[in-house]
Amino acid sequence: MNNNNDRITEAFNGKLGVNMQRKTKKRVDWIIGNTKGNNILDVGCSQGIISIILGKKGKNVIGIDISEKAINFAKSLILNEEKKITNVEFFTSDFIREFSSSDKFDTIIITEVLEHYNNSSPFLSKAYKFLKPKGQILITVPFGINEHPGHIRTLYFAEIYKEMYPLFQQIETFIVEDWIAFKGVRRKEIINKTDDIQVPIKLFEEVETAFVRKERTLLNQIKQNN
Repeated sequence: MNNNNDRITEAFNGKLGVNMQRKTKKRVDWIIGNTKGNNILDVGCSQGIISIILGKKGKNVIGIDISEKAINFAKSLILNEEKKITNVEFFTSDFIREFSSSDKFDTIIITEVLEHYNNSSPFLSKAYKFLKPKGQILITVPFGINEHPGHIRTLYFAEIYKEMYPLFQQIETFIVEDWIAFKGVRRKEIINKTDDIQVPIKLFEEVETAFVRKERTLLNQIKQNN
């Protein structure tokens, strides 16, 4: 068993059950399928699964995480690959306080990170700085209540959309099992006024449909337990 708090490797490999494996793979597949360009920054890369998969697809990836244990685990995974992977690098780094690079990235991935902070703005502002023009950001957070001890916020839709809007356009939202995912494109200029944000009705419909699905699952569980 790994010695860091995140168990994505076990989930991805089916060691936490078939259902968790299915959900985890669906989220990872969404991230991989929506990553564009060749230069990728994976913020909060944890055990490195996503970075390694992208590396196998020929992407140049930098994976960073604040947890040294997670990064050491990621480095051990990549060393155990049958075919040597030289286009993926892992570093222990605090994205806000420490990360610096002379490179700009085509896609920045921030998955399972923002729920650990009261405010996403510092993350999003720094991501904006390191994205190429029309570069893309991918975000996932747990959809709704998740009582992990490190989670500070319960997130659904409006809060992150409002934080993204000044910096990113063409924002799309996807419900991926127990996660909500956001995809946005870097704006040419930052918008300072956000009082009149207009949200496409399609996004509301997707979130409401996911609410119904989640509530139905919970009701079925309650019935089974009675």
